[in-house]
Amino acid sequence: MQTHTVKEMKEREKFADEQGISYLQLMENAGIGAATDLMQRYPKARSILILCGKGNNAGDALVMARVMSDFYEKIDVVFLLGNNFSQLTEINYQKLPNNINVLDELDINSIDSYDLIIDAVFGTGFKGELTEEIQKTFHGINLQENLTKVALDIPSGIHADTGTYSKNSFQAHISYVFDSYKPFHQMSTLKPYYGQLILIDIGIPAR
Repeated sequence: MQTHTVKEMKEREKFADEQGISYLQLMENAGIGAATDLMQRYPKARSILILCGKGNNAGDALVMARVMSDFYEKIDVVFLLGNNFSQLTEINYQKLPNNINVLDELDINSIDSYDLIIDAVFGTGFKGELTEEIQKTFHGINLQENLTKVALDIPSGIHADTGTYSKNSFQAHISYVFDSYKPFHQMSTLKPYYGQLILIDIGIPAR
């Protein structure tokens, strides 16, 4: 199992960019790869909720939303950390088609109306503790036993290198892991958080 720390992943992405595979293209590859697999696994799902932050993890999810927009009946996106997006996330936000619904806020009482929920709030950049508001949101989602929960790379609330986690971190059934596994993914005691691991090739060339 090829494993890289967060620092090593940044170095790999920088190397890819230097080789002519831009950060934007890596994000496109990640989103397309995860969306393609999700559509194959859950072709009968109808409604999807995507929880976004403002960093590049959210950008991956926005690529997914665009790719899946004509496949699923309803895709809702909500930004839990405001709209001061990273540059790459802003680019993909502007590319969202009109049939993607961007919600002003999340109604936790409507969570059970979705078939799938995708967590793209923090990803590999998280450390520390989740805010009380996000803890409350994740707690409500984690209680939903009949809802399939998907994380992009790292479930929000967990440190990718150390596996330390905040109270009420997101608990995923499936984690789409981009390029290579992170140290957290090798910690079997934390499988209730990451669930089934699905590795997605994002196009970083071999050195």
